[in-house]
Amino acid sequence: MIRATVSEAMGWCIFDANDDGAAQLYSAFDMSKLDPIEQRYNLSVIDDWRILEVKDAESALLETKRLANTDRAISLLRLCLILKNRNELDWLYREVEELIVSCAPSEELIREMLVAPFADVEQLRDSAAHALSRGYNVVGNVFNELHGYQPHIKRLSNAWLRLPISIFLSLGASKETLWSEFVKNGLIVKLLNATDNHGVKRLFGAMAFEKTSPQERVGVTALGAAICTELFGNGDSKSVLAAEIFNDDSPSEEDSSDRIQVDSQAEFQRALLEIEGIKNALLRGDDFHANKYLAELAERQIKYGSEFAQKSLCNIAKKCSEMYRLDFELVCLEKSYLIDKNDPWTLLQFADYYKRTRLYNEAEDMAKEALGTPHDLVARCLIADIYSKKGNCAKAIQEYKTIPGWEEIVIVRTAIADNLRWLGRYDEALQEYDLIDHQGFGSYRVQAGRAEIARRQGELQNSLELYKDIIGFNNIDEHSLLVYKTAYASILKQVGEYQDALIMAEDVIEQSPFMIGTRVLRSSLLGLLDEGVIGLELLPGNPENLGNSTYDSWLRDYTRGVLLLKTNKYAEAKESLLRNLSASSINTEEKEILRLASAVSCLMPDIDKPIEAKDLLSQITGPCDAYITYLKLVLDYHVSVIEKDKLESARLLSELNMRRADNLVFLWEAVEALSDNRISEALDIEVESLLRWGAIAA
Repeated sequence: MIRATVSEAMGWCIFDANDDGAAQLYSAFDMSKLDPIEQRYNLSVIDDWRILEVKDAESALLETKRLANTDRAISLLRLCLILKNRNELDWLYREVEELIVSCAPSEELIREMLVAPFADVEQLRDSAAHALSRGYNVVGNVFNELHGYQPHIKRLSNAWLRLPISIFLSLGASKETLWSEFVKNGLIVKLLNATDNHGVKRLFGAMAFEKTSPQERVGVTALGAAICTELFGNGDSKSVLAAEIFNDDSPSEEDSSDRIQVDSQAEFQRALLEIEGIKNALLRGDDFHANKYLAELAERQIKYGSEFAQKSLCNIAKKCSEMYRLDFELVCLEKSYLIDKNDPWTLLQFADYYKRTRLYNEAEDMAKEALGTPHDLVARCLIADIYSKKGNCAKAIQEYKTIPGWEEIVIVRTAIADNLRWLGRYDEALQEYDLIDHQGFGSYRVQAGRAEIARRQGELQNSLELYKDIIGFNNIDEHSLLVYKTAYASILKQVGEYQDALIMAEDVIEQSPFMIGTRVLRSSLLGLLDEGVIGLELLPGNPENLGNSTYDSWLRDYTRGVLLLKTNKYAEAKESLLRNLSASSINTEEKEILRLASAVSCLMPDIDKPIEAKDLLSQITGPCDAYITYLKLVLDYHVSVIEKDKLESARLLSELNMRRADNLVFLWEAVEALSDNRISEALDIEVESLLRWGAIAA
């Protein structure tokens, strides 16, 4: 063992003199040796020197660094409470969070800061709310914990000051010295958490057992008994601390009820701030802290009361769904469901989660359980929407029209118009959109419906203009704005504006990094810009943090397959493209685009199976999208050329020529290449055509 003299404030360590009589001074932060002569002024003003006994010099330096970091974190926390300009606090919060995460656990900071009651308790509460609102949950929770302890530490310190001096004589230490020692070793926090006199006696009993002197053991036991008498009286009652949280007099039953209600509301507001902190942690990619915050919040809320727990958990789940963090959303919904399986809002959010992850049967079952509750309208709309996602738009319209007074509900009428659009009944859909607008109920959803009809009819410039207008709307929410920006970028891709589309996609990803569709779009754009290898690297796979494996798996596999075709990995491409064709969660139109891409893979070199390609193309019943319709005709023509079926080739060439349009010039180049028997060139154009599609519809 060696002795070292250390300063927590400076992080310095002095070792005893060596053989030549000179003391050794080190900085624990970088383990560097310092010159005592150069540092003589700093050495003269340090007033927190203490002796450490450790096994070696390295241990002394590491312990000094830990103590110094803790001291620095405490100083910065106190500075956070003093600063009046809230705009200057971000760097302080960030510094403290880094210290706590790396080397100064929050439990230790709380223990060290509970040396006495705070003079301004409200400042603690306000600082906690501000830190949480800025996304610094570690700092906010430290302040909240300290705020929660204030009534207890006030009462305990008052009880301590009332203890007679004689109690301390056998311990050989003053009240102040023992209190400081108890702060350092964590006994004060343990006393604050004790719920009855038995808990206090156990703490002092354990301390007495560690003493070697009988006199000290008696003294420690007597001190414990005296504290029990001060806190709980002579009886065996439960903790008076809990009853005296707000004042030194036990409240009446009526007062206690009112106090709990007020405190519950404050707790709910605190939870809302923490939700924002969890959201910010997720956006930073900080899953570790987001998990920690979520677990702490859920545990505390469940203990506090089911109503507030479910509100908090459902709020977090909603934020997670908007960020496409389905893993966190599921955790919240499962916890909420365990609290109350009959809570209608939990049922509806769970149903919506199942719908988005394409577990349609589970979604419908959950939504039906919410029928007849105050959220009956939402439940009915959700059930109809589930039919839409399953591809049964006619049934969805039928369900919407069973809602009482549906003609007067704008959201229902807009949904019916959307389903008409998905059925390919564009004239009827446009008529309904126009009527909604004429009656003064138009919204960006109506405008998006028109933009999608224009896209599917091949009027891409018109669609771009409509989406450009939507993005400029003032009343659009942040989540919807990101969805429409992605749709706009996907149409820019279709018209060949790859660089502009990539800029837009990157902007969306920066704001919502877990938006899978936009990340897939970015990868396809990189492929079109001859960066297919990078596109494959950036393509999201199916890690746990992307949620359910069925969620958009077809779109990821489609884009991966086409990028593999572009990089000449034909066998892998074919496997990726065929993977989802038998999945029940994939709707008819999605299977058709997968069949188109799979047909191209069958026509590639080293595979060359035109019969398989022809079979896949024959299963496509007739998509409503003009671009896909024309691409199918091109591929039919490709197969006929390979098979040397001159009659079929002539028929298809005539139809292709008749359907030519300005926005299909790129595809017509493939037709010309096939007519000249330039098969390899035609395949390159067809692969690019598949990458050009991939439109993310709104």
